Amino acid sequence: MSGIKVRQVMEQPGIFIDGTTLLVETARLMRDRDLGCLLVGSPDRLVGIVTDRDLVVRSLAQGQDSYRIQVETIMSREPICCDADQTTDTALKIMAECGVRRLPVRNRTDRVIGLISRSDIGFPHSDRKPCQINFYKNVQAGSISRPVLMDTVYVSGCPDPDAAIEMACQRIVDAHGVASWDQFADQYEIFDLGDIYR
Repeated sequence: MSGIKVRQVMEQPGIFIDGTTLLVETARLMRDRDLGCLLVGSPDRLVGIVTDRDLVVRSLAQGQDSYRIQVETIMSREPICCDADQTTDTALKIMAECGVRRLPVRNRTDRVIGLISRSDIGFPHSDRKPCQINFYKNVQAGSISRPVLMDTVYVSGCPDPDAAIEMACQRIVDAHGVASWDQFADQYEIFDLGDIYR
């Protein structure tokens, strides 16, 4: 695909939705239009992107009420984009570095005119599966100690679970201003999300 421009293989950006759209409406749109993601905002003002994976691991897996929660609470804000005149090799490099499978495409006036995915480029799915790592703190209630969920980190692009855990622990350190993850939590649990993120 070397030398092929993004604009030659990109898809139309599909449907733009408002950030106040409910999760259940978002899921129905994806189902009815057979889409793996939706862009949030407008072609001239892109504010986020939401994928089918976001609906599963950021919403359903955490027990959120899809009839009350708005998409802006789970979307990825300020999504990474590529330019229509960049090569597909450049787009693939951006995807790999950012751990994503789709990129909104902008033209020279910064307007979103398309969407490109790894499958558009003919790139095979990676064997590097995304993971969800939950961090827990043991809380004492009387004579009973129970783990309480403190934070959840999503990691993709790692070659193995150990690398995913290392990256997640570093994110906990960065996000919470601690010297090591075990100053914030007592234990963690990792889930292989398998083929959900496609």
